[in-house]
Amino acid sequence: MNLKAVAAAAAFLCTIALSGPAFAQMTAPPVNMNMQGPAMRGQHASNHNIRIEHRHLQRIIDSLEHDKHDYGGHRAKALVILRQARTELEQAIQFDRTHGGM
Repeated sequence: MNLKAVAAAAAFLCTIALSGPAFAQMTAPPVNMNMQGPAMRGQHASNHNIRIEHRHLQRIIDSLEHDKHDYGGHRAKALVILRQARTELEQAIQFDRTHGGM
């Protein structure tokens, strides 16, 4: 695992932290399930994006799991956080599926 990949993973985690449920509740307008036009295209893009980021996160986790160096325990700690992030994304995808999304 190189420094560039670690930096990418850190940036990804920051994005997840800022886009979590608490942040979304503070900033997002109410969801209208009957959206049409540009708003709906935006929602579709968001749904597509979360699945792409889920796959991207899985590749990062796989890479870190196969890394031989532990970086003083930081790799293991990062894996715990990344797995939690993956679970959150999976729950977001499932929520959207059960509430008329994706």
